Amino acid sequence: MGVSLGKDVARTIEQARHADYAASAELVCQLQRGQRLTAEPLFMAVYCSAVRAWWDLVDLQICQEGAEAAHAVRRVRVRARHYLTGQPVASRAGTLFDHALAHASRAAARYFLARTGELFARAAQSETAHTGEERE
Repeated sequence: MGVSLGKDVARTIEQARHADYAASAELVCQLQRGQRLTAEPLFMAVYCSAVRAWWDLVDLQICQEGAEAAHAVRRVRVRARHYLTGQPVASRAGTLFDHALAHASRAAARYFLARTGELFARAAQSETAHTGEERE
C-alpha cells in the first residue's frame, strides 16, 4: 500500500496546490478587470485554499515529521473529523459572509475525508490484486 499510496498522495497534494493557485488567479483576474465580484469565484478561492490547507498538513507530516504517507493521511483525517464534529457552537450569530466561509471550510474538510478514503480504497484494491497475482 505504501508506494502507490505515496505517489497518489504526492500527486493529490500537487493537484490541490494547482487548484488553489488557479482559483486565486481567477479571482484576482476578475478584480483586475474591474468585473463585478460574484460569490462563485470567491467561494471557489476559499474552498480551494481550505482543501489545500488539509493537504499541506499531510505534506508537513511527511516532510517534517518523517511519517509515511498512509500514517500522515490518517493523522490529518483525525484532525478533519474532529474539525467537523468537535466545533463548539458559535457564541453569537455571524454574518452571511461568515456563514459562507464556514460552509466552504466544512465542505473542504468533507472533500478531504472523501478523497483520502478513495485513495485508501484504491491502494487496498491494488494491494489485494498484487497479492492475488503473487499466489498464482
